[in-house]
Amino acid sequence: MPEPALILLHGIRGATLAQRDEDSFTRIWSLAQEFHPRSLLLALQSDEGGRVVPMMPEARIFAETLEDEIYGPFLNTFQSTESVLAPPFDWRLAPAQALESLAPTFAGSGSLNLVTHSMGLFVLLEALRQKLLDPSRLARLVLVTPPFCGSADIVSLLARGIDSSADGELGERRYDHCLARSFPSLYRLLPGVDCAGCSKNWLDASSWHALLAGDPATARSFFLQLSLAREDRLAWQEQFRDLCRRLRDDILLLAGTGVPTQVNPELASDVSREGDGRLLVCSTRPSDCPLPRVVLGSQTNPVKHGEILTDSRALELIARWLRHEPLPESNDELRHD
Repeated sequence: MPEPALILLHGIRGATLAQRDEDSFTRIWSLAQEFHPRSLLLALQSDEGGRVVPMMPEARIFAETLEDEIYGPFLNTFQSTESVLAPPFDWRLAPAQALESLAPTFAGSGSLNLVTHSMGLFVLLEALRQKLLDPSRLARLVLVTPPFCGSADIVSLLARGIDSSADGELGERRYDHCLARSFPSLYRLLPGVDCAGCSKNWLDASSWHALLAGDPATARSFFLQLSLAREDRLAWQEQFRDLCRRLRDDILLLAGTGVPTQVNPELASDVSREGDGRLLVCSTRPSDCPLPRVVLGSQTNPVKHGEILTDSRALELIARWLRHEPLPESNDELRHD
């Protein structure tokens, strides 16, 4: 029986950016772009008056190849032993449109192993929603820093559904709380929003109206794009739940550190050891997020969101997982750089 083909669905870091002056908040792009594909053309910069405003869409450049410093090591590692498909797609488009260029990749009837990086998970979920990919073909799935940096809150919300409880407003507010906790640097730029008290300062449409200085049309558009569209979110939740039911123990989640809240305290407390900067392997699975999870790095020696696929330890873990070998029980079982 032939081995499953390996598909890499890259995140938005598979595209490059036009260089901008550091004083125009270029560094905020990496935070703002994580929210949703519909906001990929929007980043934040400061105008001459000190207001935070959307960056012009010319900042986004389509990636013609993935053989770069982020995805190159992954391709070099697996192309020698696997049939690897890693087509670049245009992150200026919403997932539904990006899928048009991916149709040939999903063609066929053989089994597949999938690795999604960052928001590549959304592309996979959209492919399942559009029935472009038959879920029965999936053998194993690796989620590398899925949306919102692998936050256990976000993953559990995806899996359970924000609106599954009777208190829909609570679900929506908890979702906003997750955003604030995952991206404190972004929230510090917002007037009137106290990151430390983010649970009491929900970001709503009126906040964006004030933020964008009284232009209701622009503010509403920006707010809607920065928020997960309700219909997409509900559909993706269902696809994610279905994946969990189908694959069960065949999904692996890798999360990276880089900012203090990128891996939340609940997840960090589950790892077997921390502080030495080496690989941290989760020893338990919280009931609300029943996925085997691995945290790379520590707060003192971080492995950042875009660096996981360049880390030899992570690549070895992925290789073991795809070969159906057990995950290591200690750091000593993995080679180190």
